[in-house]
Amino acid sequence: MAKILTAKTDGKAAYCILAVENESKINYAMPVKNGLYDFMQLARQVAETTGSHKRTPNDSAKPSKDEFLSGFWKSDRLLPVVTLTVYFGADTWDGPLCLKQMYTDCSEELLKYAADYQINLISPASLSDEEMDEFQTSFREVMKYIKYSTNGKELKKLLNTDKRFKRVERQAADVINTVTGSKVKYSETEEMIDMCLAIQEIREEGREEGREEGEIIGVIRSNKKWGIPQEDTRQYIMEEYQKSAEETEVFMSMYWK
Repeated sequence: MAKILTAKTDGKAAYCILAVENESKINYAMPVKNGLYDFMQLARQVAETTGSHKRTPNDSAKPSKDEFLSGFWKSDRLLPVVTLTVYFGADTWDGPLCLKQMYTDCSEELLKYAADYQINLISPASLSDEEMDEFQTSFREVMKYIKYSTNGKELKKLLNTDKRFKRVERQAADVINTVTGSKVKYSETEEMIDMCLAIQEIREEGREEGREEGEIIGVIRSNKKWGIPQEDTRQYIMEEYQKSAEETEVFMSMYWK
């Protein structure tokens, strides 16, 4: 869904309408999608301009016949629309970047007359660290984390060397968790998150869970070997390791063989 921002004017120059299209998956029809949004915005401006001429006619500047019929005067101007596509994925964007890349195979002579549209793409995998350092907000940390999220070694290096990950805005941490599937934990009252510490805590929990799982597997196999009934084994696991009946049954089905 596109987020729209209308930039201000300074009385001398009209800047642009900026739209941001957020994508969590690669959209292979992105040029058409963004082009449609942009032209809808431009068409809306034309309609508003036409309407303003009808509402407040200027007797001192009568339109020509062509201007009157089109509703848009020769001196009228549009605000340019710039749409940024932000891809929140670690994979390299392999979708088309312009309309011409979507057309079927045909002669270059014909393509010279075909309409084109170029998308403005921000994709973590295609940005260097230096380019991402140009971002002044926590969007920088989001992009860097996504870029290295599939490479544990590089992600660990990033978190240990980049001091800005010591204080990441909660909203940015929420985005990181959502788009990368990370399970970074923090309290609801925290506004700034130490991502390095949070990741370390996840690893510690993982090691503890691994040790506990190993103990449960050992109990199941030992009890079976010594002829201890399954029901007694289930009860012991539920009481000793605080497991639900469903969790216990998963272990039993997998290791009581």
